[in-house]
Amino acid sequence: MKKLNEIFDIWYGVNLELMRCEEHIDGIPFVSRTSANNGIVDVDYYFPQKPILEKVFFLNTNNWGWFLLNDIFKIYTSNDKNIESSDDGITPYISASQLNNGISNYVANEASQKENTLTVARNGSIGATFYHPYNYCVSPDDVRIFEPKFSFNKYIAIFISVLIEKEKYRYAYGRKFGTKRMMQTRIKLPINTSGQPDWQFMEDYIKSLPYSSSL
Repeated sequence: MKKLNEIFDIWYGVNLELMRCEEHIDGIPFVSRTSANNGIVDVDYYFPQKPILEKVFFLNTNNWGWFLLNDIFKIYTSNDKNIESSDDGITPYISASQLNNGISNYVANEASQKENTLTVARNGSIGATFYHPYNYCVSPDDVRIFEPKFSFNKYIAIFISVLIEKEKYRYAYGRKFGTKRMMQTRIKLPINTSGQPDWQFMEDYIKSLPYSSSL
């Protein structure tokens, strides 16, 4: 008797979601866990949405440089009301939640923070980092605003957000990720020939990933 792995190469499939794929006349069958129809979930065919930039990038962190968050962002606290003191409305209110891009409610207050910024939770879901392409209000107790000191966009934001969230393990309820600690935190970034952050590389790397056209 032979083992299956002696006669077959066995591996996991590519982690695609049907809802994030695009219908295409020249596509291929989308096979899922259904027991019907030979595993094909629909008679339609789908291609995964292509990346914006069809190029392969390799990350070699040995060649990256360390940068203080305070050197690349202005980090500060809002003067907004607490959510308990705010009426329901249409302005996104960012709290320490790690869900729904940090939005815990929509309030009637006028937006105090500009779009194209990050928020980082100092309390609650400590280190939860989100990019906001819209104006918003934010909890003055639990969240800090990161206003970029350089040309910023959603692709660079996603790259940096992942690195900031890597700092989560250092903090807990009894050890907050406060403003001072945020300012003193260093993250390692790709650098250009001048030793400065290579923002274009970061943008292009995110654009090269699957589903980047859906961001």
